[in-house]
Amino acid sequence: MASIHVEEPVSDDEINVQAINSQQINTQTQQQETSVRTVAKRFKRPSNKSALIALVVVMVFGGFALKSNADKRQLQEQLSSQQQSESQSAEDEATTLKKAISKFIELPSDETPTVATVVDVEKVRGQAFFRNAANNDKVLLFATAGKAILYRPSSNKIIEIAPINLGQDQGQAAQGETPPKSN
Repeated sequence: MASIHVEEPVSDDEINVQAINSQQINTQTQQQETSVRTVAKRFKRPSNKSALIALVVVMVFGGFALKSNADKRQLQEQLSSQQQSESQSAEDEATTLKKAISKFIELPSDETPTVATVVDVEKVRGQAFFRNAANNDKVLLFATAGKAILYRPSSNKIIEIAPINLGQDQGQAAQGETPPKSN
């Protein structure tokens, strides 16, 4: 036997109530979706564009830092090699001058002199040793031997020779001796 299901007729009031309930549910759903969108906008993740820009900025500054560090290291190496070459050229100059002067006077063979150049003769003119000095004259100081020699390379002449006391005064004073005076 087949059963037949008969639906009861629905009144207009029930239809209106269902429609109103449906509208209220739709309105509530829309409000919830709107509030979710609003919250999502507040806590929006940075876009890929912003992240990419930040990454590029970090990479650029990192590159500058690495380049700066490499440049600094290169300058330090250049300065070190320049100081070595200057030291070598100073030793070469001292050896050359010692060889030239040794033709005129006996010099200490076991000592390399310290060499200085007279740049402004007016500043040293008041000292007896520099009385006849000229600009570009060379001063050779033999600290161990206690000699100072003023040499003029342009004319290949020794201009002045004087004894020097570098730190010997304290040792002699401690022993009760008076140091000789140099003029």
